[in-house]
Amino acid sequence: MECSILQTSQTSSAEQRCASNVCRRRGDNREGGGYYKIEVIKRHCGIEILTGYGCFAAYLNKFSRLDSAKCYFCTDANDDALHTLFICDVWETRIRRLQMLTGGRFSPLTMIQAMLDNENVKRGRYLYKLGYSEQGGAKGQIRGGNPLQTIRLVILPKKPRANQCENFRTLSLISHVAKLLAIIVSKQISKRIEARLENDQYGFRKNKGTREAILGLRVILEKQIERQKITYMAFVDLEKAFDSINWTSLFKILEETEIDFKGRRILYKIYEEQETIININTTTVTAKIQKGVRQGCPLSPAIFNVFIEKAINTIKLCLEQKGIGVKIGGVLITMLRFADDIVVLATSKEDLQAALNAMKINVAKTKTLVCYKKNIPSINITLENKEITQVDYFKYLSSIITDDGKSIKEIRSRIGQANNTFLKKRILLTSKNMNIVTKKQLLKTYVWSVALYGNETWTINKREKDMLEAFEMWCWRKIRRISWIDRRSNEDILRTIDEKRTLIDIIKKRRWQMIGHTLRHGNELHSIIIEGMIEGTRARGRPRTRYISQIMRDARVTSYRELKNIANDREKWRSHLL
Repeated sequence: MECSILQTSQTSSAEQRCASNVCRRRGDNREGGGYYKIEVIKRHCGIEILTGYGCFAAYLNKFSRLDSAKCYFCTDANDDALHTLFICDVWETRIRRLQMLTGGRFSPLTMIQAMLDNENVKRGRYLYKLGYSEQGGAKGQIRGGNPLQTIRLVILPKKPRANQCENFRTLSLISHVAKLLAIIVSKQISKRIEARLENDQYGFRKNKGTREAILGLRVILEKQIERQKITYMAFVDLEKAFDSINWTSLFKILEETEIDFKGRRILYKIYEEQETIININTTTVTAKIQKGVRQGCPLSPAIFNVFIEKAINTIKLCLEQKGIGVKIGGVLITMLRFADDIVVLATSKEDLQAALNAMKINVAKTKTLVCYKKNIPSINITLENKEITQVDYFKYLSSIITDDGKSIKEIRSRIGQANNTFLKKRILLTSKNMNIVTKKQLLKTYVWSVALYGNETWTINKREKDMLEAFEMWCWRKIRRISWIDRRSNEDILRTIDEKRTLIDIIKKRRWQMIGHTLRHGNELHSIIIEGMIEGTRARGRPRTRYISQIMRDARVTSYRELKNIANDREKWRSHLL
């Protein structure tokens, strides 16, 4: 090679130079200079096997960046032998710090060390050649079978005291080399798959998540109630969505998505004659898998999205032709999705019935919800001669959606869950042997994170604000072991611990950050929902507080246009709320 990519000598000199004639500077870890420090990687016995500096600027196209592991995996298809080259850019001091925090049980190089075993290198070469060599296969036998096709199945309960099969979730464990290869293939096919997904899909996508899906649904209900319209919803549970994917249909869809042949071949080798090892107590059995995608494989989210998109688009086309859905800003919204968690929207009982008739769903787990300001009508939706249960609230993506469209029930639920979390850590949080600074950090990490899930989507009035502030003071009183009968004011308690009321400010800051991103990306569905209008007339009297109105109040602006102008300037937006 022209450039010495890797120094493999036993020396640990920090003054090694690149052997390339092009690169003559010292390896000083400069950004963009082509130099990257190669950390000293040791086996468990302590022998240094990789050290020094390397320059691979001339060969950078051979490397696939693994952002999660901060390392590089060489994928040079023209080389006879697979370069199992892993370059970690984590400094030794950071590694030692992580080892101290975890008691020496973990470091960023743990996975890389496992890869340096001879058998794992052989497995990596085998996996690589299966998909990327022209022969399409590899010679020689691999101890333990094909590492692509052999997985270990772990069964996890979905709820406490689970005693039925459907109450357990299966998780597939695969080898490190197979997982790294899956990450590389996933990065190569993700752009094509992303281009095929509709904007109502929020699951497993960049810059989208549960809070955007929850916000979109809450604002739809808010605008429907404001215009005196009833919203009919069905929270659909697709029957064994991950486990029922047909592989023949999957590969046909991947070909239609224009995934290249090499990527499809790797996927085919993953699922061809797939075998799983199941351990239950002391019993070990093997089983052949003939359908479904692995829950736990880095490739599964992307291929599940592209598979379900094909089926859902057929249903959506049928619903749009019939005009089923909620129209906001001229856009007809038939459903909101997070992977296989789907909420179907309609403006009448008949439309909701027609929408559910077009889908194959789990009737027992599907629920209907009617949202209106008052006098909620009762509906009888049937499917397969079974009546679907109508509820007055539903926990969608772990956030409670109620039939009145308000956030107060969700806030009460969050406070209750946070109370339980505090009581579980009570001995630690109320200990006299721990200083107050550590207690405050533990409180904000373990307790407030539970209380504030989905807070960016809440519409907070005075009653909700009082509840949150009361919960905050309850936490501080418990930490200081102060009873209510001690007759000490809240201000006195805050003064003794050098704190202020910060919970509401945290909510405002998080909401501000999310809405700024939303306003700058007007093509996203939740942006269209926030900006769009619904036909109809408002009721007489004082209207409810709207979600966007509280943002405008926090920003001290009088119009939505002024708010959006501020959002378009990132620096101004960041400093405006302060």
